[in-house]
Amino acid sequence: MNLHRELGTAFANKLGGNSTLIEYLHTMKYLFVIEKGPRNLSGYFPDVPGCVTTGKTVEKILANAHEALELHFMEESKWPRARTLAWHLDKGGLKLAATDLVTWVQHEKTGALAAA
Repeated sequence: MNLHRELGTAFANKLGGNSTLIEYLHTMKYLFVIEKGPRNLSGYFPDVPGCVTTGKTVEKILANAHEALELHFMEESKWPRARTLAWHLDKGGLKLAATDLVTWVQHEKTGALAAA
């Protein structure tokens, strides 16, 4: 049973069972940097340490990036703050090569909570 369902059930029980479920969608866009290697592309999320992926084409690495975020957040209950490219360049120490590509990858999470 997932945490949101457990919380919803506990909340409903506390209210005597007179509740409805509120569904929610949480969306974040994370900066994604793609670097060109000798044989393929590699990419990483500066805001999500350890979340990296590779691919032979831009299309493949972007598909892999979505999957990497999904797998990463399966284990994490708290999402890191998504910062802007300007913040990363000015304050975050991000250094880009002339061949790097920068884009954003959107991640969505849905759930439900009980409400009175």
